[in-house]
Amino acid sequence: MFGKLVINGSTIEHAHEAVRLWKPGDYNASGAMISAINSSFLNGHRAVVFMSYKNMKFGYEWNYESSFRGCTFENTNNYDMENH
Repeated sequence: MFGKLVINGSTIEHAHEAVRLWKPGDYNASGAMISAINSSFLNGHRAVVFMSYKNMKFGYEWNYESSFRGCTFENTNNYDMENH
């Protein structure tokens, strides 16, 4: 079973990848879920990276439960392309 990241009222800014829900190069290490509420992802290269994932619990596949509510995804004049 994989984890769940909860972000509430937060700002993530100037990140290359703000949230990555897998281990690069290891397709067996994908998964996890995110619940972001009233949060901002600002001036970053990539806000969220998802990979294919089956939400298995007790031998059954459940609905995937990631969600974004009231969030802002924005690149402004402060976005620094050269450092991403």
